Amino acid sequence: MAVKKGVEEQISIEKLAKDKQIDKAIFVGASAFKGWSSGKMVTKKEFESAIKDFLGSSLRGKVAK
Repeated sequence: MAVKKGVEEQISIEKLAKDKQIDKAIFVGASAFKGWSSGKMVTKKEFESAIKDFLGSSLRGKVAK
């Protein structure tokens, strides 16, 4: 099967968290924040963005400025 150019590889969120050494509490919080369940497949860029958004959010779920 040929891989399309310009399409980023999708990786499980658990593998990305392990590879990037994301603290379990942050991983669980970011997953809940995004509504992701176990086994969700995303790109590295999507995962990094989700972690960044979660860490920058307030307790009410809005992104802090």
